[in-house]
Amino acid sequence: MKNSVRAFLAGAVVAVLAACGAAGGAGEEAAAAPDASENWTIAADYTQPDGTTEEADYEPMSPDGVEGDWKVCALLPHVKDALWVSANYGNLMEAQRLGVQYNMFEAGGYGNLSTQISQMDDCIVQGYDAIILGAISADGNCSTIERAIEAGIVVIDFINGTNCSDAVKSSELFAQAVVSYYDTAALAAEHLVETSNGEPRKVGVFPGPDGATFANDAAQGFADVTEGTSVETTVVRRGDTGLDVQLSLIQDALQAYPDMTDVFGVDIAAEAGVVALRNAGKTGELGVYGYTIIPGLYEAIQNGDAAGAVADHTPFQGRIAMDMAVRLLEGEELRATRVGPVPVMVSDENVDEVDYVELFGPRDFKPVYEWAPSGS
Repeated sequence: MKNSVRAFLAGAVVAVLAACGAAGGAGEEAAAAPDASENWTIAADYTQPDGTTEEADYEPMSPDGVEGDWKVCALLPHVKDALWVSANYGNLMEAQRLGVQYNMFEAGGYGNLSTQISQMDDCIVQGYDAIILGAISADGNCSTIERAIEAGIVVIDFINGTNCSDAVKSSELFAQAVVSYYDTAALAAEHLVETSNGEPRKVGVFPGPDGATFANDAAQGFADVTEGTSVETTVVRRGDTGLDVQLSLIQDALQAYPDMTDVFGVDIAAEAGVVALRNAGKTGELGVYGYTIIPGLYEAIQNGDAAGAVADHTPFQGRIAMDMAVRLLEGEELRATRVGPVPVMVSDENVDEVDYVELFGPRDFKPVYEWAPSGS
């Protein structure tokens, strides 16, 4: 955790410069790249194709090892919540550290798979060297991933995950920078079970959108951990990770299931749960748990309005994705083709020990859509 804090404190000033200098289109002054000596590391899980996993520090490549003038296209579902803004921050910081061109495109939401597919096709046609993909659909993005690989483009599947063919998974041009959301949901569910002390709990589960790998995995992780315990799933509601969508789902569930004792879900759902309970005058009456975390939820834990959430180190997933992409472009062999930071449960017991910048990046960072090294 301390290594992570050092990394982000070192990059915080650069992030602010990037937000101010590179967020606009062409013609605006680009942000200065960080010192090439800047370094970072984080505890990570390395997963091999056979499923075996080992934990070790992730050590990024040296900028001195980057010889190509690489162009990387990042495709995000949206940037309307802090999770994807944090992912953008991590991508950008590593692109700047390694000196590669970075362009980010966002689809506007999980209902816009066709937009993301079109954006990916554009990146293929425009000749990007690598694509970092936060997939809207576990299956729906796969044919476009196949087209990119056939065109010789590196594809890094990050954060959301995909369920593509073995041919994709075994390709030398494909890797994943992901955390297991089965594991993060299981970690949060274990905390809920432990704190219930055997008392009956009736939980509304709000894992995220239909068809998204992360949401499916999280729902299964929660179900597996709570099976046979005093924690019962009362209702499962799915929807886009927009605050208004999740707020509506939770408010409807609270009315339909007045005996519900807890809200469990993806970060924005948990934040919406805090809002819904406040609106209903029930703050503190129900437990609120997130299997991922965003700033509003972090602050709710600090204030005692939420019970806990799991830190999946989203910015570091972004940094790892960029580092893996450049390694593959430079012809390096990866230690594992699936890597993700080790998740950490955040609750009232440790929230004051977990640094905000480590989890999300600087508070004033805004999405940056393009950045290029000077002279490129």
